[in-house]
Amino acid sequence: MRVLEDIKIIGMGAAGEGTLTGEARDAIAAADVVIGSNRLLDAAKRIRSTADGKAVAFDEADVSDVRIGMLEEDFPDEVKRRLVAKSLDGAERPDLICAWKAEAIRDAILAHPGERICVLFSGDTGFYSGAAGLGALLKEREIPFSLLPGISSVQLFSAALREPWESWKLVSAHGRAIVPYMEVEQGRDTLFLTGGSWTVEALCRSLCDAGCGSAGICVGSELGGADEAIFSGTVEEAAKRTFPALSVMLVRGTGKADDARDGELPAPFLLPDEAFIRGNVPMTKQEVRAAILLALAPKPDDVIWDIGAGTGSVSVELARHPAGKAVYAVEYNAEAIRLIRENAGRFIRGRWKRENVTEDGQTEALEERRVPVTEKAPLEGTPDERIEMAEEGESAGKEKAARLVVVSGKAPDVCSFLPMPDAVFIGGSSGRLKDILDVVFEKNPNCRVVVSAILTETLSEAAAYFSTADIPYAVTQVAVSRSAEVSGRHMMKADNPVWIVCGGMRG
Repeated sequence: MRVLEDIKIIGMGAAGEGTLTGEARDAIAAADVVIGSNRLLDAAKRIRSTADGKAVAFDEADVSDVRIGMLEEDFPDEVKRRLVAKSLDGAERPDLICAWKAEAIRDAILAHPGERICVLFSGDTGFYSGAAGLGALLKEREIPFSLLPGISSVQLFSAALREPWESWKLVSAHGRAIVPYMEVEQGRDTLFLTGGSWTVEALCRSLCDAGCGSAGICVGSELGGADEAIFSGTVEEAAKRTFPALSVMLVRGTGKADDARDGELPAPFLLPDEAFIRGNVPMTKQEVRAAILLALAPKPDDVIWDIGAGTGSVSVELARHPAGKAVYAVEYNAEAIRLIRENAGRFIRGRWKRENVTEDGQTEALEERRVPVTEKAPLEGTPDERIEMAEEGESAGKEKAARLVVVSGKAPDVCSFLPMPDAVFIGGSSGRLKDILDVVFEKNPNCRVVVSAILTETLSEAAAYFSTADIPYAVTQVAVSRSAEVSGRHMMKADNPVWIVCGGMRG
């Protein structure tokens, strides 16, 4: 019976064997089996004295029946063939197995019980590494393993810039859906690990669309290698260049956004009331917006409706939120629609600029199409065309980004043309609350709905609807008082209390 040895999971560092630790180098040199990508296996070959072995691709099906404790004579024939491979002079050499998915690596390990196994990952095993997923699978099988960390690109970049990285915000864009604008924080440098469709150029184009083109940036390419290069400039300048795939970029937190309020990068927190252009349209106050966002609890890929959007304060906050796929602001008042456009343009330009165009084909910050108030009348263009315009655009990195779309018309008539909502906020219903709720729950019976009410009649109507429909709900009252100076002294002045009725469940 051959038992599994302690598996060595090795971080090869950002520069391959050049930055490999001595312990990791010794482990690779003594290994019977080395598993990793072709690039990392090439580095392993150079480390070993018997470096002329042939790397073989690993098929998960070859070891589908191999389990801990299985006798070697019971292994499938293909696995037996790989257990001992000979070099030209007859001496044993390691199997070099090309595998990078955690499940395939685990199965390769199971196929080699009793062997000294090294698994290679690029960078550091504790920093956005595939080692985490593999470690979880090995723990499930109670397979012993050790982690041998490597020197990451963050450390190499920090050394190249000759500045500490302890205060940087670290964001991996490799294989992850992100909104670059939302990751950049005012007053703090943000380091992006690039990868896949999120190249340096793609990230910079996305940041430019969000009004951050003048922010300072440093890009490190081929770090630790002979072709190492450092670029310093602005986001806008970097967007026009081409960088190697193995690059990291640091966005300086002191950069200025082109059109944001006070010329600063907006932070991903609730905006103050004075940040919004209000006009003569009612606006949901900051404290109430906070309670509404908590009640809506937006999740990644959520489609959210804001019915009776008013000035757009709630819609803007939702569109700026890291979670959420699309926000549809439904409003029929012409002045309110104008204010939504202006308020959105100050803080979330980059989220919808790409997909919206005017009738003559010119790009426009936010497109409006007049929606008729009758259920049977079509939109200007077809409903499908209207929804496609709201959803088809992709960011420069080919990832869906949160966006805001204004729907000009009365609810619930226009709601039939909208995609199924995951969450809905109703801030104004024009006396048609029941009809709106009927449409919402017809679209999605598991939708989470939040209704704000300043009138007791609206509160009663919402509570009665949820009770009659046997939909669980809860009511919260938000009562806010603010200090005001009176004759050199201070007193508290109360705003009208607001009831927040939260009903429904999330599927």
